[in-house]
Amino acid sequence: MARGRAVKKEKKDSDKEDSDPEVSTNDNDVEEEVDLDVKESPCLTKLFVVPEELESLGWDNISTVTLPHPRTGNPALFLINSGDAGEKKQKFLFEILTLDQPCRSFFIDEEVVSDGNIRMVTPIDPLFILLPLLSQSTKARPISDHLCDHLPPQVVEIMTKKLQDSQLCQISIKKVAGDITAFAYSEDLAMSWLEKKVAKTAAFLTEKNITRMESSISSNFTNSSAAKRDDKEYLRYACDIVGDYLASGVKKKLLIKVGLPAEPDRKRRTDGVAGGPEDGPKKKQKVTAVETDVQPLEDYSSPTSNANSTTNVPKGAKAKSLQKAAQGSHSLFKFFSPKSS
Repeated sequence: MARGRAVKKEKKDSDKEDSDPEVSTNDNDVEEEVDLDVKESPCLTKLFVVPEELESLGWDNISTVTLPHPRTGNPALFLINSGDAGEKKQKFLFEILTLDQPCRSFFIDEEVVSDGNIRMVTPIDPLFILLPLLSQSTKARPISDHLCDHLPPQVVEIMTKKLQDSQLCQISIKKVAGDITAFAYSEDLAMSWLEKKVAKTAAFLTEKNITRMESSISSNFTNSSAAKRDDKEYLRYACDIVGDYLASGVKKKLLIKVGLPAEPDRKRRTDGVAGGPEDGPKKKQKVTAVETDVQPLEDYSSPTSNANSTTNVPKGAKAKSLQKAAQGSHSLFKFFSPKSS
């Protein structure tokens, strides 16, 4: 329940009768502050699905921050824990993924929440945020200098305090000069670190039999030993999962690093055939103008049909007998011709 403050103005009792009810002066006004209970609106309620490790940290030191996405550079929402971590490698950065559902609402307690979007909170390795920032400079600089131009000050302070040198050395080279510790981006170390990430993800996908192949069948209805597994497909799927946090150029280098061919260019096929327009059926040409000089090949104004005069098909005995029986009968057009008076 939120608390609000309101200002209540009253007139003095001695001046109530003499003063005009429509006019009030500042001298006769008495301001009194009153605390009001303001109920939170259901339209402000949002649904989050958070991991258990985030709930164990408590919400006192967790805040929402906007950081550039490592793949696109566009602003994205994250949760960051500013409290002191109990463990050395405890996760402190979480990504917020929104499942957009514009035509959905939720019933929570006795209220209807109009915002039907589901927000998934998942931990993310902070090195993915640092990777595009460190790669912009080849000089050895303190980690705070690498981040101060791109991240909020509170995030720079938290990352400088919580990131260990062993983590930073996975994508950069450490250099010490007196009391100054600097780090320089290393592409070879970064590619090796990403390769380990892909290998770990591919092993998990293979163990759980998770694939995106079009010919794949659910493991709930088939024998896992009978299904054919393609290790390269699992490896490529893992590259795509890790590649969602990498720029396009870094992802191409990662594919070469793991021994996979580059992704083919997926162009939209306008003709609907995989070989180009020459292999498929040709489209009908649109008529752009009406030709007025074109005349019909046959004269349809004549009441008699010209089918018998234009065809010279050899007739059998049965056809000849029918033709002989039809002699002397009236034509069909005679029934629709105007009668003579």
